[in-house]
Amino acid sequence: SPPARPYRPSLYEKGEAGVRGNMPEARRWTERAALGGDAKAMHNLALYYFRGEGGERDTASAARWFKKAAERGVVDSQYNLGLLYQAGAGVERNIPEAYRWFSIAADGGDSTARASAVSLEGSMTPAQISAATRQPSSSQPLIDRPVRAQAAEVGQPQLAAAQRILGKLGYYTGEAEGASSQAFST
Repeated sequence: SPPARPYRPSLYEKGEAGVRGNMPEARRWTERAALGGDAKAMHNLALYYFRGEGGERDTASAARWFKKAAERGVVDSQYNLGLLYQAGAGVERNIPEAYRWFSIAADGGDSTARASAVSLEGSMTPAQISAATRQPSSSQPLIDRPVRAQAAEVGQPQLAAAQRILGKLGYYTGEAEGASSQAFST
């Protein structure tokens, strides 16, 4: 069989390669690719739904597509799904579920997701943290320890950067020196 053609929504999004820009058409082709199993297309379709680009805004559909992409390992979708659960946008607000998705994205290397998970730990019980870090299904990675425990493995420059970001957001009140601290506001 011939190789699959690469997913190229930017042709219609940006009007490239002689194609006139057309967001509804970009969304339609992105949906076709997503329905065909392309994880990147699933993520992009979720963004279209969330932003209302190329059609109606639909946060519930955005959440469904982010989840499909997240389950296929798309780290940005894992983080975005965490944000949706944290805010209750398109899904019921669920802080342990937000923590779980932030933690999965953090395990995938997303430092912003790691900071988001750490910020939620103070509002969760140890039982909630433990339940959120158990492997939910075979399609998702196992998280075997809280993110704060993982932070000890982060180098000083990365920890200082996370502390600065959390400080700007109002979640961290200590010095951004890269040393482990409990100076989180609730």
